[in-house]
Amino acid sequence: MAQNLDVAWCVLGDFNSILDKDDKIGRDEVSNHETRDLQNCIDQCEMFEMTCSGPYYLWTNKTIWSRIDRVFINKYCHVRFDYTQSKYLPGGLSYHTPLLIHFPSSYKPKPCFLFYDMWCAHPDFQNIVSTALPTIHHPSKIQHLRGFLSVLRPKLTKLNKEKFGDLKTQQAHARQ
Repeated sequence: MAQNLDVAWCVLGDFNSILDKDDKIGRDEVSNHETRDLQNCIDQCEMFEMTCSGPYYLWTNKTIWSRIDRVFINKYCHVRFDYTQSKYLPGGLSYHTPLLIHFPSSYKPKPCFLFYDMWCAHPDFQNIVSTALPTIHHPSKIQHLRGFLSVLRPKLTKLNKEKFGDLKTQQAHARQ
């Protein structure tokens, strides 16, 4: 199933298996047989473990400590949610450690208006600018300029979208 999905996904929980001999302490030593099945599954599904924080050993019965609770993600999940991480919380009533997937919120900057020189070469540019000139003059020059720019900005944005929005296509066409 994993090989047929090209979307972000993750698998988390108690796998009742370890990946490495250092993932278990107490009682018998770990054999390759104990790690093989989970490692093969991860390899075949092209998963890897999500970045995590918290205690290393996540399950205990007070005699054995092991790392059997995990969060695995595919490459699409890693690309889409690259700052996401799993956090292993302090243990409670269960033998297992609670898992929390943390999706940090990021600040999205306010879009800013940029003026492109290429607009000046377009035949409609002069007309667009002249139709944006305000007919009412404000007593303050800064208010007058602000009014002019508030009318001009959407017109230039429209020009950019309609005439310059597909620059890669235009560039490929010009090269041909």
